[in-house]
Amino acid sequence: MLQPSSNILRSAHEIEAVRRAGRVAALCLAEGMKAACAGARTSDIAHAVEAQMVRSGAEPIFRGYRQGKHPPYPSVCCVSVNDEVVHGVPGPRVIEAGDLVCIDVGLRQDSWCADNASSVVVGGASADLASAGANGVRKRLRLVEHTRAVLALCVRTMRPGLRWSAVAIAAEAHARRHGFGVITEFVGHAIGRELHEPPKVPCFWTGYAGDDFVLRAGMTLAVEPILTLDPPGAWLPGNPPGPVNRARVRQGEGDSWSVRTATGADACHEEHTVLVTETGAEVLTVC
Repeated sequence: MLQPSSNILRSAHEIEAVRRAGRVAALCLAEGMKAACAGARTSDIAHAVEAQMVRSGAEPIFRGYRQGKHPPYPSVCCVSVNDEVVHGVPGPRVIEAGDLVCIDVGLRQDSWCADNASSVVVGGASADLASAGANGVRKRLRLVEHTRAVLALCVRTMRPGLRWSAVAIAAEAHARRHGFGVITEFVGHAIGRELHEPPKVPCFWTGYAGDDFVLRAGMTLAVEPILTLDPPGAWLPGNPPGPVNRARVRQGEGDSWSVRTATGADACHEEHTVLVTETGAEVLTVC
């Protein structure tokens, strides 16, 4: 079934407002990425993000966010490390060389929202002496590379008149072809006046129970693939047959928010707010 889409098209004025919010979100994410270094605490990353929000006059929309029975989310951004998939709560954890750190930033600027996330292996290829070991660092670097490649593939594929399922199938095929697991419990979304607006925007298609929709110029969508290092073919209980390697998750202990992979495999999350244009797509979360 196709989802209705006429109520999420933005005017030229609204698009420019989301574009401005996207620039600020990108600046905040960049400051967080600079702070993600060995010896820093995950709370240091959140402080760097918040400082940029204050300088930009933006409103954090993660802090105080409520989901189900969880307490309000306590931070301006999510910082997820290694096997943490999403919603990692910044705190006293000290980052080590070789850690895979994902930062997710959402904000409201002049009544319009933007959402972006990116991941980094701290120390990069030179972090061979990290606790993960040289081989683990290489695997993490490859995971980041391909998660970014999936996001870039989605943006390249998007165009008016195309069903979203075509984009999701291409994203899923890339992940499976290169041997990565796919997180299916969390999907992207439209974004505008609110952080989460319909329709839902998955970066996989096998087993997806939601509706398809047709891309139209003027849509603003948060596109966010999440891949893992779960071994290909290692089917977990409940996995449907098909090309996607569905990576299961579990709720983190202690803070009520952090979500981890069920197997302890590393996870990587990349996200942009993307505008569907008359001819293709434009990434709005850029400085």
